[in-house]
Amino acid sequence: MTTPAALDDRRSPTPLVPVLSYAVLTAAYVVMNRDTPQPDASGGEVLAYAQTHGTSIVLGSALLAVAAAALVWAASALLGRTPGGTRSWGLGSGVLAGAALVVSGVFAFLGGRLPADGDPGEARDLADLSFLAGGPAFAATAGLLIAAVASTRRLPRGLRVTGYVLAAAGLLSLLTPTVAAFGYLLPLVRFGGLIWLVLAAVSVQRGGAAVKSYTAKSATPR
Repeated sequence: MTTPAALDDRRSPTPLVPVLSYAVLTAAYVVMNRDTPQPDASGGEVLAYAQTHGTSIVLGSALLAVAAAALVWAASALLGRTPGGTRSWGLGSGVLAGAALVVSGVFAFLGGRLPADGDPGEARDLADLSFLAGGPAFAATAGLLIAAVASTRRLPRGLRVTGYVLAAAGLLSLLTPTVAAFGYLLPLVRFGGLIWLVLAAVSVQRGGAAVKSYTAKSATPR
């Protein structure tokens, strides 16, 4: 007899495709914007960078928007169709994480459109807003998404524990604007979380394939 959880795995969309799409788009964005000035750079440095990297800023903003859509798609696929409050706030967290990427891209785009004689202070402010949205805000909401996936899916124990650790790191990263040391958690959540999502998608994919194989064998006349 097929259990409701097994039926859920069979009916849920394949998670590996959207997760890998999100991973590829994120990697492309990081490569294209690898020289972006750090949060402690002066407004003049940010403005100078915008004048010489306008194309990469615009393309990077577009990549963030597409990556946001892929992340929401991945959240839906990873959480499956299991009803419950955890899935609801997990999907909500995925949407908020995607929105944070979009907002970050919008502020980066606006910064990249400043004229050569623009205000360095405005350039720094736009860069700060882009960082806050794509840094702490994204890390916290992405961490909550990871925690939801770890809670609702039958994942290996080590993967679940790691997911909860990443979620805690994401929430702690919200302190970055007041305590700079917490900024070191941002790449941990962004890239560690990316790897975690891929591993979770592989685990869910294998689980779904095992269910389908078992169901097919059970349905074979004896």
